[in-house]
Amino acid sequence: MTVEQVVRAQFGGPFEGFGTLRRRRSEIEYPQRPGDDIDVTEVPAAVTSAEQILEAARQLLPRLSLFR
Repeated sequence: MTVEQVVRAQFGGPFEGFGTLRRRRSEIEYPQRPGDDIDVTEVPAAVTSAEQILEAARQLLPRLSLFR
């Protein structure tokens, strides 16, 4: 959760979807209510969000001299 908050605060934009994916993964991995399972209709949006996060990270990485 800390990584999510730091990345969102510093870079915003496409990284906003990271928290949603993280929370949803937790709900699926540790279900607490009936229905806390994967609905196939949510998969395309999750994949799109993950692709956007990865692309934003690829574009950001060359500008972060600490990680070169």
